[in-house]
Amino acid sequence: MHICYVDESGSADVFCRSNVSSTPLIVVAGLIVSSDASKQLVWDFLKLKKTFNSSLSDPRLQLSDLIAAETKGSDLRSDVRSGSRRRARRAFGIIEGVLELIESHNGRLIAHVLIKDENAPITDARVYPRTLRYIAQSFNDFVEQKNEKGIIILDSRTKSKNLPVIEGITTQMYRSGGSSIPNLVESPLFGHSDSHVALQIIDIVASAVIFPAACFTYASHHTWSVHSSNHYENVKNAFASRMLSLEFRYQKNGTAWRGGFSVESATSRATYRNLFTIRLGP
Repeated sequence: MHICYVDESGSADVFCRSNVSSTPLIVVAGLIVSSDASKQLVWDFLKLKKTFNSSLSDPRLQLSDLIAAETKGSDLRSDVRSGSRRRARRAFGIIEGVLELIESHNGRLIAHVLIKDENAPITDARVYPRTLRYIAQSFNDFVEQKNEKGIIILDSRTKSKNLPVIEGITTQMYRSGGSSIPNLVESPLFGHSDSHVALQIIDIVASAVIFPAACFTYASHHTWSVHSSNHYENVKNAFASRMLSLEFRYQKNGTAWRGGFSVESATSRATYRNLFTIRLGP
């Protein structure tokens, strides 16, 4: 069986000049890993935590404390744009280590990026259920290719936000005409990142890699925003080839390519191809 751990970066707040910290886009990303590999992936990630945080190497530290000590992707993103070489070097080291772990355990990545328009209100109810259907369909097709079953674990928010997100998936699974995602064994479950360690891994990928790369690619012209940072280009350039090698893109019944990193914008002609395409020369 395979597990898809899902987390998001960005929020449904209005992207506007009166709030320079408002997010220009939303990323929802999934890490697909075999259940056989998930435990070792977690152990290796805990070792990585110790490597970059000396306080976590204290032999008196309880395992529960090591698990709960999160390295947030949003903090790494702040370190990247801080202008501090030391902070940026540490952030890049952690990201590099995380992507190496995903590679070594044969993990794959899928994600959907929604680019927001300035001053245009959006809601959780509009964004997350539809995005999760994309993640669920891509994951279903992944496990179908493996002739296996799968389960999705989402980073939990609040009950009022959680339930609408999975209602559509549950309806798809149990509709009378047959499920469009038959390889999922249950409706998505909710976990907490301070106990479900793999959610910490996909948080770093979503918040410290995909989010800044997408901001640089699609939103850098909003120069008033804190997320319009030239330092984000360094993230994109450093990890583009590795991210492309990790994404799960596929063809089904000879149709067009699907899955991978999908990009959506209501008004601009944004394409997924630009997300991790590196510009060479001036």
